Amino acid sequence: VPNLSHRHSAVRTAVLKAVDAVVLAGTTEAVMLDTVVPAARTLVFDHTPAVREAAGAAVARWMLHKEPPSAPPAAAAAPASQASKSLPAPAEVLAYPARLLPLLMLLVTDETAALGQKALAWLEDVGAQFVARRSAAAAEEPTSSAAEAIEDMSV
Repeated sequence: VPNLSHRHSAVRTAVLKAVDAVVLAGTTEAVMLDTVVPAARTLVFDHTPAVREAAGAAVARWMLHKEPPSAPPAAAAAPASQASKSLPAPAEVLAYPARLLPLLMLLVTDETAALGQKALAWLEDVGAQFVARRSAAAAEEPTSSAAEAIEDMSV
């Protein structure tokens, strides 16, 4: 992560791609909060528009990310207490998306109009997925009618 402040934008972009791959493969929320989010925060203020765009795209992917495509071999052999520390299922509430959202919002006002439009589209995608997840979670919750409640009381 120290190379995210390298003087060449191509190096910063390459390191960001590597961090992006690690995040999408699965990482802990602690790593996200302590390392990845602060690094992304500095990249959205980068002086090179291409780096800011890559950072915005990565942040959007992290927020849209549901779960790792496959568990790494080490996680499969790890005890259950360690396996549960990887990114949780989409229905669970995470702290890091709330810290990433302002970064996308900031990019909407970027000096490069095209990047601002992309950031707005990313925000719309994130919002649409959030609504879809909330709707799916609400649909999965058991609903009970008043008659069922009265019936349960009588038993």
